Amino acid sequence: MKVGDLICYNAAGQRSKTIGIYMGTQKVASPYYRQRSYIAVCKIFWLIFGEILPRALQTDQSTTNSYTTKVLVKTKGLYYHEDYGCFELIKKNS
Repeated sequence: MKVGDLICYNAAGQRSKTIGIYMGTQKVASPYYRQRSYIAVCKIFWLIFGEILPRALQTDQSTTNSYTTKVLVKTKGLYYHEDYGCFELIKKNS
């Protein structure tokens, strides 16, 4: 995926109910213990969303480039999601 591509959340029957704009990926420090010290975070601007979306990571104000808690997506806007491979390309940005 490239910046500006339209994507959807392809899990729990939400493929036809969600549309977002992919804004990029960045590696950030892992907010919990894992085998790796970092996680891949996708920045997605949600335009349309159904009942179910993956929880979004919320930044920790005390440290930079760190995510600590997960929150529910309730409004349109830019959210940071851990990349589990559940986002699917709808249309490439030309």
